[in-house]
Amino acid sequence: KERKRERENASSLIPTVIMENEPNEQEYYTANDGASEDDSDMDDFESLVHLQRKLSKINLGGQDQDKSVEAKKPSTPSGPVGVDSELVVLDDDDDSTDEEEEGKGSAPEVNAPAAKLIDDVEGEEGQGWMAVKPYIGALKEPTNAPTNNPRLPKQTLEVEWVYGYRGHDSRDNLSLDKRGRVIYPMAGFVLALDYENGAQEQFQGHTDDVLCLCKHPLNSDIVATGQVATISMSGKSQHPHICVTNVSTGDIIRLPSLHRRAVRCVAFSPDGKYLASVGADGSNTIIVWDWSRRRMIAEAKGDTNTIYCIEWMPLKTKAKGGYQFSTTGKRHVFFWTFTPPSGAGKKGGLKKKRAKSGKYGIKTFFCHKYVGSPTGSMPRMVAGTRDGSILLFDIEKGSAIRAALKVHKGPIFAISPLPTGGIATGGKDGYVRFLDNRWKEKATKVKFLGKVRSLLPVEKENSASRGYPALIVGTSHGRVYELPINMSTTPSKPRVLISGHFEGELWGLDVTDGPEFYTCGEDDEIIQWSLAHQAHLPVKVMPLGEAAPADARKGKTTTRSPRRLLGASTLSRMPSFRCGRAVVLSKQLGHIAIGRNDGCVVVMDAKTFKPLMKQPINLNSYSKAHRRQRKGQAQKMSWIEAMQYSPCSSLLAVGTHGMVVCLLDTTSSYQVVSTLKSSNSSITSLDWSSDSRQLRTNDRAYELLFYNIDLENPSKSKQNPHATSLRDVSWASNTCALSWGTQGVWDSDMDGTDVNAVDVCQALGLVVSGDDHGNVNLMRYPVLETENSKHRFSGHSSHVTRVRFTPCGTRVLSVGGNDKSVVQWKVLGAGPIPEFKSPAKSPGNIKTVTKSRTANVNQQQQQQQQQQQQQ
Repeated sequence: KERKRERENASSLIPTVIMENEPNEQEYYTANDGASEDDSDMDDFESLVHLQRKLSKINLGGQDQDKSVEAKKPSTPSGPVGVDSELVVLDDDDDSTDEEEEGKGSAPEVNAPAAKLIDDVEGEEGQGWMAVKPYIGALKEPTNAPTNNPRLPKQTLEVEWVYGYRGHDSRDNLSLDKRGRVIYPMAGFVLALDYENGAQEQFQGHTDDVLCLCKHPLNSDIVATGQVATISMSGKSQHPHICVTNVSTGDIIRLPSLHRRAVRCVAFSPDGKYLASVGADGSNTIIVWDWSRRRMIAEAKGDTNTIYCIEWMPLKTKAKGGYQFSTTGKRHVFFWTFTPPSGAGKKGGLKKKRAKSGKYGIKTFFCHKYVGSPTGSMPRMVAGTRDGSILLFDIEKGSAIRAALKVHKGPIFAISPLPTGGIATGGKDGYVRFLDNRWKEKATKVKFLGKVRSLLPVEKENSASRGYPALIVGTSHGRVYELPINMSTTPSKPRVLISGHFEGELWGLDVTDGPEFYTCGEDDEIIQWSLAHQAHLPVKVMPLGEAAPADARKGKTTTRSPRRLLGASTLSRMPSFRCGRAVVLSKQLGHIAIGRNDGCVVVMDAKTFKPLMKQPINLNSYSKAHRRQRKGQAQKMSWIEAMQYSPCSSLLAVGTHGMVVCLLDTTSSYQVVSTLKSSNSSITSLDWSSDSRQLRTNDRAYELLFYNIDLENPSKSKQNPHATSLRDVSWASNTCALSWGTQGVWDSDMDGTDVNAVDVCQALGLVVSGDDHGNVNLMRYPVLETENSKHRFSGHSSHVTRVRFTPCGTRVLSVGGNDKSVVQWKVLGAGPIPEFKSPAKSPGNIKTVTKSRTANVNQQQQQQQQQQQQQ
């Protein structure tokens, strides 16, 4: 019923996007050709998005209220940031056969997990947010508390570095500018990396995930990029747009938003005058732009099957009176002829011709390039197929003339002509292989981590530090490498230029009192970063766990678990025991604890990254949901979102989505010594007091609860219902959004789930928050009213899951959920920004801990008193 009602009202949800100082869309569409945009598919798409906005409010029995599949909101009041790219299937690299693909038609391509969740909606959380606020009674003003200041803070934030590379669902998205900088996308940014000098420049012309990139053929400083569609705060669709950016001057030209759903790929004409783009609508619409004038000059339906690649033919193959380009995709190859407009205000022409595959059969192609023929005549098109073979096409005949040997096991995603002659290919099998001018494979091959997504040849003068040509290689594991090549010798070992997370969502973030910080995500990786690293590369990368936990019901080891029913809702293809959502470091112990989607905790040595226990600590049996389930049912997994070590390092508090807080004794092999069960929903955040004797928690029932912790006998720890007695407690951390000093971080039109993370810098009097709109917000402390002014900073293209100040307060770190990015912000106006000269020493090991809990607490109190006297 909901889908039917939304479909009937969908026409009122389609906005007209008109940019300032640019022509109205109606100039591009007449009454006759306007229907070619396939608005019927857009109705279904918007209807799905509206329902998925509700998914962010779901809370079934206090278990999962996950933001994995939600429609996002604007990054600024006037600039929407919105629809997750996962709503549109942007990539199709599975091993299904072409026969299995037949009969699928042109139905909207939507992820199955998202569609399944729509049928599972049983209720909504957050409807009573403005009417009933259970945490209000626990908000007690401290003695001599600072007053509320609604004005904007004097300090602002500036992007200093963006970690990661989008390779998990994009291809052919690397470029080099005139200075030899690597140009690549991440989240809503277009980034330029000068690896040798450790410098990065960010360009923000997009409002959501940047999916495709191409460079100008005559000026490598100019790149074109396309993004996915967005959803405004009012729930209306904002169609995707293309940006043409000059990375040397910073100038950005934004083209009208004429595509639907997403811009899948873009390509400049050989003379650079025109730009061709392919949309992700049901017809895969192709548009040719006069980009310097921001005008569409030709448009045509591509094909009902997905188009994966578009390439212009070399200029010398220019057709009589026009240009030619080709598109490849699912079960098709088309050669197109483009005729430029004959006069001002007129449109150009587009005609297509299907290529003949003959005896080689109809195949699916993911990439193609034009290379010179051995005789020096007309160039030929080389295309990579799903089955791993190379197919050669004659441009003049418009047909396949030769099938080269099968190069890869699985699909070929990237093809690149080499400066030394021949081509390089990259595939799903993770290999880069080389072919000579006669299409014979060289013995040389190089294996990379993940699927090879992009190949970019580097000339000798632009090679970063080598004396011979190189390849820039982008992979699906969020890595970009430089691979030196010499066809006469074995290639040298590649070096990493860019690294980041790549699968599912990114949630885990923890900072230290040095330059290091840690992240973990749903890609089976925990990464130690260092602000002192010149190139901002990981110091260490390790998997989350060695083995799966034992199944409690059958006593068997599981390798994969039903993610939606038994763990956190996620789009990750990793099993739940390889998905982490919380990480915390105890520098005193030298331990790192990771909370996983399967409800288990893994503790590692911070120096070696090796697990300290043979089996992970399973907390599922302590959850309330476990007690409610019937006999014979599989054990429900209460994923872990909040974790903190006590300041004395004797206890680890773990907040689960089983509505309990478990206290683990770090001095007794992390045994569970107490469970705090006063919460009525999933635990989202928790904080320790500075003396380790109090604990406060937030949950999805919007409760602020306090607990008295007995350090000598933690099993006697219990809830303290008298919030007034704790009004002057000094808290070691400030990550609970429902607290006295941060009670106004929400906008007046938000509900309780829209703010995901907060942190406080007491020294500067600042509060930072991350929300579902993709914003990082900066406010004065305390924030007591929702009307308080705040600085909003965009860049993330997904919900911001964690934000943290560095201990000195001069930097902020934020992580995005579905965009998998880590953004490092500089706090301007906070005083001198420290420059770390070298990484701090690794933490010590557990042998350094010999004092009792009480002795540790006394030492902590003495240090605090000395610091207060010095202040």
